[in-house]
Amino acid sequence: MGFMIGVPFALFGISAITDAREERAQLNRVRSLTDTSWKTFSDAALEYCSMGIINILYVEGGIVIARFVQIKRECEAFLEPVGAATNITQSADELRVSMREAADVIEASLGRINNGVEPSMSLQSSWASLTGKWQLLDTYVRAQRFESNLPWFSDVYDSWLQNRMSVSVNPFHGFNLVRDYTNGTPRDMPSTMGNFPMDLRHIADQSDGTMRQMIQHSALFGGARAEFNERAADATSILGNILTGVRGVNDQGWPSVEFDVNQS
Repeated sequence: MGFMIGVPFALFGISAITDAREERAQLNRVRSLTDTSWKTFSDAALEYCSMGIINILYVEGGIVIARFVQIKRECEAFLEPVGAATNITQSADELRVSMREAADVIEASLGRINNGVEPSMSLQSSWASLTGKWQLLDTYVRAQRFESNLPWFSDVYDSWLQNRMSVSVNPFHGFNLVRDYTNGTPRDMPSTMGNFPMDLRHIADQSDGTMRQMIQHSALFGGARAEFNERAADATSILGNILTGVRGVNDQGWPSVEFDVNQS
């Protein structure tokens, strides 16, 4: 009789041990999945949003817009009627020199941007791959960790990455439209920064009267060129936020450190 009573308790003990082993195995699978998925995403994000690319956009883009603004002011001074109340005067010959110098500087900076930033198609392909890695992490891995009662990373960084990684168009899209380079070659489109140096040189080669008319009646400083600074700032902001989010999660030690980062 005692043997018969002891059997159910023994079976219960074996079942509990088996359940505990299966639970540990499931936790280990989820942890391994998380480690792999996060490393795959974070490595790709750190490469796509590297400080090298951000610095190129910030430094070289700053040079471009500074020269753009400077030559715009000089053209405005050149167009001022004789005797106008202004602190700036600009002769045609002085303006020609400034235009050619600005063309050289802007062209060089655009070239360095082009060397540091991939062509548009490559950027979009890499972005699609990166967002795919994020979607796997954000949906499947997140659900697996929730079911296993494993913590996610900080709400702050989660919000940053959610906002930035949910966009299908790559962060460089708007900037590339105003820069207007395709595989390193300025396309034949008006009012983009890519062919601004060419336009400056063309106007500088004209007679005084023709130069004045072209400045007055062309879209030399309008169109997409006027958006260059804003688009460059947008791109660097998005890249910087993704970079900060990924680095922040890594600094917290997630997923290896499994504490509630929102309560720490």
